[in-house]
Amino acid sequence: MPKSVAKDWAICVATNNDVGYAKVLGRAIHHVSVPLKEFANSIFQNKRTLIIDLDDITCIDSTFMGILVGIQDEYETIPDQEMVLINVSIKVGECMRQMGLHFVLKWFSPGQTPEEYSELTTQIPSCENLSKIQPDVADIAKHMLEAHEKLSNVTPENGLRFKDVIEYLRDDLKNHQKNNGA
Repeated sequence: MPKSVAKDWAICVATNNDVGYAKVLGRAIHHVSVPLKEFANSIFQNKRTLIIDLDDITCIDSTFMGILVGIQDEYETIPDQEMVLINVSIKVGECMRQMGLHFVLKWFSPGQTPEEYSELTTQIPSCENLSKIQPDVADIAKHMLEAHEKLSNVTPENGLRFKDVIEYLRDDLKNHQKNNGA
């Protein structure tokens, strides 16, 4: 991955008691999606609440939105577990609404976060920066495909919108696997 890409985004994570916390900075794009998903998977069985803070993001792409849907799907499988997005700007919220994510994700605008979640974030110790994680191209391709498949299942419009993207990503992943002997 080119070094300039890592300057566009960052993700910092921490855990405390029953809470996992991730703060995404800069561009919420496919590069940040892989470490976010891996963090969510690593705490899934042990943490009741995953709070993802989007206060400092400058843009959001479809892969990141699809990863959020996938994480939410996992959290819904266990009673009393939840994923919450906080500090979602009007612009980002509108992008997510256009994809129908208001049907499947729970989020709050800046200043609208209920006290129960705000209180949890004040108990979080210092964050670990996962921006140094540089997934390989095949791993990114796999996550991008999974994310777009999840996103396409949210609404019928998304299914149509991402049909060609999913086909392209499947072919791309097959090519990566073929070239790497997988």
